[in-house]
Amino acid sequence: LNQAWTAKDWSKIRPFESDALFKEHSQLLEDYINGGKTNVLDRVAVKDAVITNYYEDSQNEYLEVTMLTNMIDYVVEDATGKVTAGDKTTLWDMEYTLKFMRSRGVKTAGNMEGLATVNCPNCGAPTEVTSQGQCEYCKSVITTGKYNWVLCSYTGRNL
Repeated sequence: LNQAWTAKDWSKIRPFESDALFKEHSQLLEDYINGGKTNVLDRVAVKDAVITNYYEDSQNEYLEVTMLTNMIDYVVEDATGKVTAGDKTTLWDMEYTLKFMRSRGVKTAGNMEGLATVNCPNCGAPTEVTSQGQCEYCKSVITTGKYNWVLCSYTGRNL
Protein backbone atom coordinates (compact mmCIF):
# COMPACT_ATOMS: atom_id res chain seq x y z
CA LEU A 1 0.00 0.00 0.00
CA ASN A 2 2.67 2.49 1.02
CA GLN A 3 4.85 1.89 -2.05
CA ALA A 4 1.90 2.27 -4.45
CA TRP A 5 0.77 5.42 -2.61
CA THR A 6 4.14 7.17 -2.80
CA ALA A 7 4.62 6.07 -6.43
CA LYS A 8 1.11 7.42 -7.19
CA ASP A 9 0.21 4.17 -8.93
CA TRP A 10 -2.90 2.95 -7.14
CA SER A 11 -3.74 0.50 -9.95
CA LYS A 12 -1.38 -2.02 -8.30
CA ILE A 13 -3.72 -2.12 -5.30
CA ARG A 14 -6.96 -2.72 -7.25
CA PRO A 15 -7.20 -6.50 -6.71
CA PHE A 16 -6.79 -6.09 -2.96
CA GLU A 17 -9.34 -3.39 -2.05
CA SER A 18 -13.12 -3.32 -2.07
CA ASP A 19 -14.80 -1.04 -4.61
CA ALA A 20 -15.69 1.65 -2.07
CA LEU A 21 -12.24 1.80 -0.46
CA PHE A 22 -10.47 1.79 -3.83
CA LYS A 23 -12.60 4.73 -5.00
CA GLU A 24 -11.90 6.64 -1.78
CA HIS A 25 -8.14 6.08 -1.96
CA SER A 26 -8.06 6.83 -5.70
CA GLN A 27 -9.76 10.19 -5.11
CA LEU A 28 -7.34 11.12 -2.33
CA LEU A 29 -4.40 10.23 -4.55
CA GLU A 30 -5.90 12.14 -7.49
CA ASP A 31 -6.09 15.22 -5.26
CA TYR A 32 -2.33 14.98 -4.62
CA ILE A 33 -1.63 14.47 -8.34
CA ASN A 34 -3.79 17.42 -9.36
CA GLY A 35 -2.14 19.58 -6.70
CA GLY A 36 1.34 18.67 -7.96
CA LYS A 37 2.27 17.04 -4.66
CA THR A 38 3.46 13.66 -3.41
CA ASN A 39 2.71 12.18 0.00
CA VAL A 40 5.93 10.32 0.86
CA LEU A 41 5.79 7.42 3.29
CA ASP A 42 9.32 6.32 4.16
CA ARG A 43 11.03 3.92 6.57
CA VAL A 44 7.74 2.11 7.17
CA ALA A 45 8.03 -0.60 9.80
CA VAL A 46 5.35 -2.89 11.18
CA LYS A 47 6.14 -3.43 14.85
CA ASP A 48 3.17 -5.66 15.67
CA ALA A 49 0.05 -7.02 14.00
CA VAL A 50 -2.76 -8.76 15.88
CA ILE A 51 -6.07 -10.19 14.73
CA THR A 52 -8.48 -8.33 16.99
CA ASN A 53 -11.87 -9.45 15.71
CA TYR A 54 -13.55 -11.97 13.45
CA TYR A 55 -17.25 -12.08 12.66
CA GLU A 56 -19.72 -13.11 9.99
CA ASP A 57 -22.96 -11.80 8.61
CA SER A 58 -25.34 -13.60 6.27
CA GLN A 59 -23.03 -13.16 3.25
CA ASN A 60 -19.49 -12.34 4.37
CA GLU A 61 -16.73 -13.04 6.85
CA TYR A 62 -14.82 -10.12 8.36
CA LEU A 63 -11.38 -10.04 9.90
CA GLU A 64 -10.02 -7.02 11.77
CA VAL A 65 -6.31 -6.55 12.30
CA THR A 66 -4.67 -3.93 14.50
CA MET A 67 -1.21 -2.94 13.36
CA LEU A 68 1.37 -0.91 15.27
CA THR A 69 3.77 0.82 12.90
CA ASN A 70 6.18 3.66 12.60
CA MET A 71 7.08 5.70 9.55
CA ILE A 72 8.21 9.03 8.23
CA ASP A 73 5.30 10.85 6.55
CA TYR A 74 5.59 14.12 4.66
CA VAL A 75 4.29 15.93 1.57
CA VAL A 76 6.51 17.51 -1.11
CA GLU A 77 5.82 19.75 -4.09
CA ASP A 78 6.67 17.75 -7.21
CA ALA A 79 8.16 20.71 -9.10
CA THR A 80 10.44 22.00 -6.35
CA GLY A 81 10.87 19.14 -3.88
CA LYS A 82 9.90 21.58 -1.10
CA VAL A 83 8.36 19.91 1.96
CA THR A 84 4.88 21.40 2.51
CA ALA A 85 3.68 19.17 5.37
CA GLY A 86 5.46 17.00 7.90
CA ASP A 87 9.22 16.59 7.72
CA LYS A 88 11.82 14.11 6.53
CA THR A 89 13.11 13.14 9.97
CA THR A 90 10.18 12.67 12.39
CA LEU A 91 9.35 9.01 12.89
CA TRP A 92 5.63 8.74 13.65
CA ASP A 93 4.22 5.91 15.78
CA MET A 94 0.87 4.86 14.30
CA GLU A 95 -1.91 2.41 15.04
CA TYR A 96 -3.98 1.15 12.11
CA THR A 97 -7.12 -0.91 12.09
CA LEU A 98 -7.62 -2.84 8.87
CA LYS A 99 -10.83 -4.68 8.11
CA PHE A 100 -10.82 -7.43 5.50
CA MET A 101 -13.82 -9.23 4.04
CA ARG A 102 -14.57 -12.24 1.87
CA SER A 103 -17.61 -14.31 1.00
CA ARG A 104 -18.67 -16.85 3.60
CA GLY A 105 -17.26 -20.30 3.00
CA VAL A 106 -14.31 -19.25 0.85
CA LYS A 107 -11.13 -21.06 1.85
CA THR A 108 -7.68 -19.54 1.59
CA ALA A 109 -5.39 -21.57 -0.67
CA GLY A 110 -2.50 -23.11 1.22
CA ASN A 111 0.01 -22.57 -1.58
CA MET A 112 -0.20 -18.78 -2.01
CA GLU A 113 2.79 -17.61 -4.05
CA GLY A 114 3.58 -13.96 -3.34
CA LEU A 115 1.06 -11.20 -2.73
CA ALA A 116 -0.20 -10.66 -6.26
CA THR A 117 -3.24 -11.89 -8.10
CA VAL A 118 -1.79 -13.64 -11.16
CA ASN A 119 -4.86 -15.31 -12.67
CA CYS A 120 -8.57 -14.56 -12.53
CA PRO A 121 -10.14 -16.94 -9.99
CA ASN A 122 -13.22 -17.19 -12.22
CA CYS A 123 -11.83 -17.88 -15.71
CA GLY A 124 -8.10 -18.42 -15.12
CA ALA A 125 -6.99 -15.66 -17.52
CA PRO A 126 -3.92 -13.57 -16.67
CA THR A 127 -5.13 -10.88 -14.30
CA GLU A 128 -5.33 -7.34 -15.58
CA VAL A 129 -7.88 -5.83 -13.22
CA THR A 130 -9.84 -2.86 -14.57
CA SER A 131 -10.66 0.20 -12.49
CA GLN A 132 -14.06 -1.38 -11.85
CA GLY A 133 -12.33 -4.40 -10.29
CA GLN A 134 -13.24 -6.69 -13.19
CA CYS A 135 -11.26 -9.32 -15.05
CA GLU A 136 -10.75 -7.79 -18.50
CA TYR A 137 -11.53 -11.15 -20.14
CA CYS A 138 -14.64 -12.58 -18.45
CA LYS A 139 -15.81 -9.32 -16.77
CA SER A 140 -16.14 -11.10 -13.43
CA VAL A 141 -15.77 -8.66 -10.53
CA ILE A 142 -12.92 -10.11 -8.49
CA THR A 143 -12.50 -7.41 -5.83
CA THR A 144 -15.70 -8.12 -3.92
CA GLY A 145 -14.24 -10.68 -1.51
CA LYS A 146 -16.02 -13.48 -3.38
CA TYR A 147 -12.72 -15.21 -4.12
CA ASN A 148 -10.35 -14.01 -1.44
CA TRP A 149 -9.85 -11.43 1.30
CA VAL A 150 -10.03 -7.76 0.27
CA LEU A 151 -9.35 -4.71 2.40
CA CYS A 152 -12.65 -2.92 2.97
CA SER A 153 -11.84 -0.46 5.78
CA TYR A 154 -8.64 1.27 6.85
CA THR A 155 -8.26 3.75 9.71
CA GLY A 156 -5.23 5.09 11.48
CA ARG A 157 -4.23 7.35 14.33
CA ASN A 158 -1.03 8.83 15.71
CA LEU A 159 0.10 7.40 19.03
